Amino acid sequence: MRGLGIINIASIYGVRSIRFEKRLDMVVTLQDWHEVPEIDRIGLEQDYYEILQIKVPHVIIPVRQGRNLANLVEVAALDQKLKGMGQNSAVEFNERLLKAIGNQGN
Repeated sequence: MRGLGIINIASIYGVRSIRFEKRLDMVVTLQDWHEVPEIDRIGLEQDYYEILQIKVPHVIIPVRQGRNLANLVEVAALDQKLKGMGQNSAVEFNERLLKAIGNQGN
């Protein structure tokens, strides 16, 4: 474990805390706010991270002091779950926005 060294999870948390196999649904990268070159504020494009020749959805979350990282990661995970169920909030928002702009011209 980074910063702590080698630890024995089974000894600390019990054998029930270990999984021999688990599906990976998303990779989250926490990156300093100032180091993120361009922030996609809408989220129309999906990035992927390749692990063992498998593409996994990848989210970069810009972080800075005072932000609740647990909530940010939880919302990213829930949004990815919705996308997996066929509901993409960013695409739906973009469609409503384009429709509203189109209606303004009439």
